[in-house]
Amino acid sequence: MKASTATDRPRTMVALTAIADNPFQARVEYDQNGLSELADSILDVGLLQIPLARKIGDKYQLVFGHRRKRAFEILHQKGMKGFAHMPLYVLEMTDREMLEISLTENFRRRNLNPIERARVLKRYIDEFNATSSQAAKLFGISDSTVRGMIRFLDLPEEAQTKMIKGKLTHTQAKVILQRPETRQRKIETIEKIEAGEIDFDLREQLLILYYGGPRKDVTDELLFKRIRTEHEEHQRMQKQIDVFNSQRMDARKSSVERQV
Repeated sequence: MKASTATDRPRTMVALTAIADNPFQARVEYDQNGLSELADSILDVGLLQIPLARKIGDKYQLVFGHRRKRAFEILHQKGMKGFAHMPLYVLEMTDREMLEISLTENFRRRNLNPIERARVLKRYIDEFNATSSQAAKLFGISDSTVRGMIRFLDLPEEAQTKMIKGKLTHTQAKVILQRPETRQRKIETIEKIEAGEIDFDLREQLLILYYGGPRKDVTDELLFKRIRTEHEEHQRMQKQIDVFNSQRMDARKSSVERQV
């Protein structure tokens, strides 16, 4: 959808104070340096892509364009009165359409951390009473991946914070989830992992990844065969997912454009 070049579409100038974030927006943290750079770019060349929104009462909810809104706020706070309002394309959209478009857009950009992704998936499932299989089809990932990612929300808050900051890997998080420990011992385990006191050799990581934990009955030959089989299956599924996502995005864009 090329909103920035569609000059025949009506634009609405809206006060920043009347623009609310998408209630289904997954991202909660923004890189301040990146926002400052975006603000400078908007100041130099203008707003190249007009955000999409819907009207709810006397407010406007963004579908996407949250970084652009924050960039406008930065410029306005610097005393530039011309940035007190931002142009929007306004369409009618249901909650489900808002959620699906914003979340699939975020997943397409692959810029969410594991905890944000897990919260997105869980919210989609809870909000619309969907199954993990339905979520998997929407986001183009496997059913097991959906369930595995949502499990990250069972981690202690300290571990979730470290995952958000990139200080705790998927493998390390799975070890913490697997071990039947009290909350305090889980916190101690997190601290030991961060301090490098717990070492994960490659074989142990692969066993955790493919079998969910240490397995004495799995030989190197069996492990290698499992890796090769799943790799081939992943390549086959990825091709199908790419085709599905391409078709779905085309259909969604066509549907949205027909409303304009």
